[in-house]
Amino acid sequence: MDALPGSLRAELITRLAQAYTGRTELELALLAEDVSIDEFSTRFDPPATVLTELFKRGDGAWQRRIAAALVANRPRHEALRSWAAEHGLSAPPDPVGSPAARERTVREGEPRVDVDTYITGLHALPPRVCRIQLVGAQVEPLGTGFLIGPDLCLTNQHVVARVIDGDRRPDEVRLLFDHYVVGNLSRPGVLFELADDWLVASAPSSPVDNLVDPHRVPDPTQADVAVLRVRDRPGETLLTGRDGVTAPRGWFTDRRRDPLPDQASLQILQHAGDEALKTAFGQALGFNGNRTRLRHGINTAPGSSGAPIIDSLRRLVAIHLAGDPDRASGRPARFNVAVPIEAVRVALAGQQVDAEILR
Repeated sequence: MDALPGSLRAELITRLAQAYTGRTELELALLAEDVSIDEFSTRFDPPATVLTELFKRGDGAWQRRIAAALVANRPRHEALRSWAAEHGLSAPPDPVGSPAARERTVREGEPRVDVDTYITGLHALPPRVCRIQLVGAQVEPLGTGFLIGPDLCLTNQHVVARVIDGDRRPDEVRLLFDHYVVGNLSRPGVLFELADDWLVASAPSSPVDNLVDPHRVPDPTQADVAVLRVRDRPGETLLTGRDGVTAPRGWFTDRRRDPLPDQASLQILQHAGDEALKTAFGQALGFNGNRTRLRHGINTAPGSSGAPIIDSLRRLVAIHLAGDPDRASGRPARFNVAVPIEAVRVALAGQQVDAEILR
């Protein structure tokens, strides 16, 4: 069968690109059809480019099968489905009562992830998260941080504000890695110090974060983040994993680049107070007016500030900031607040932070 006519193919690509706004969603849908987009595109190509290259491949029968699969994977896009049906580019509906007809997609963009891939990838992240603390007569936990380079740690600016302001010395700061519970045993962890040139970049906090008014938004420069340089390059420290394989600790390199829908599943890795590293789960609850803050439903506690928030594919989404500012009413918190990683990138632009995740 001949390939799809040029005008029909162009219209199909345009409509699919409107339905698949994120590369990852498109990649997962095509993997289900045994199509790897890495064979004909780069990781930076937007969906429209990927689709254009995709439909240069195969004959008409193959193109129609792939088109029908991509349309079927977008059940809520009624305009796309109607157009595809009109042009013979959709699969017939499953018979009522069939097993396939009993199952539904509730939230688009929530992938089904291979269990082994998820667990293996998740095991790599905890060693890259640390508790930031002051030492002296007693240990004082300040917050959480995480590696974004071999010697670079990202956290909130307010976590280390007293050090930046000169109230405490940089040599009093310690970064505690590998402090978590394994079975019934608590691993004490390993400490790292700040380098002499410890403050690489920072963006101030915003007074808006203390206001209940939902219509006020922070200036884009007010991301409340700091990048710290750590002595002895902890990201290159060799660790032996549960599988017995020795590899560098590593650092966060992958961030979510496609839009984050409301109710998307999120996960945090946090050091609450003096506790060992813990995780918690919740959902995205929407952005503020200029997308400099993300509301989420993950439970946090004092010490969680600066913790990484990831999505179901373990991509960095945001850095946790604080809780619901409406504390006076006495009612339960409605949400917690984070700074989207894209907002961090904007706020630190021009400060020459050599970290892949901020490019």
